[in-house]
Amino acid sequence: MLDRPGLDTREINRRALKHWAVLYHHLVDFKGHPLDDVARLNRNYKQREPGSPRPHNAPRLVLLRGPNPYDGGSWLCLGPPAARGDDVIAMIEYLGECDRRTAGNFIKDLTDRLVEIAAA
Repeated sequence: MLDRPGLDTREINRRALKHWAVLYHHLVDFKGHPLDDVARLNRNYKQREPGSPRPHNAPRLVLLRGPNPYDGGSWLCLGPPAARGDDVIAMIEYLGECDRRTAGNFIKDLTDRLVEIAAA
């Protein structure tokens, strides 16, 4: 399924779900806040001063349920602020506060850099 010309969302989500155990740690920190690479997807990104508080309603993943591999990667964040999405690309949209194409290209580039080592 092509969401937009050249962006195969089904393949991107399939690869992201396959490598989710590794990808998760490239997206958020231990408190669920997006890492700088993800936060920079927002056009209005401004680097925070060290030690300054984060915005109160900034996106973050708290009590994450998913992504569910059986229905295309749907996910649910129960903590404040609550959020949900249909696939991994929607999660990147939420965390990076960006459009779907930017989020899809980011996760595609991230999964392209992963290397699988086959057991002999």
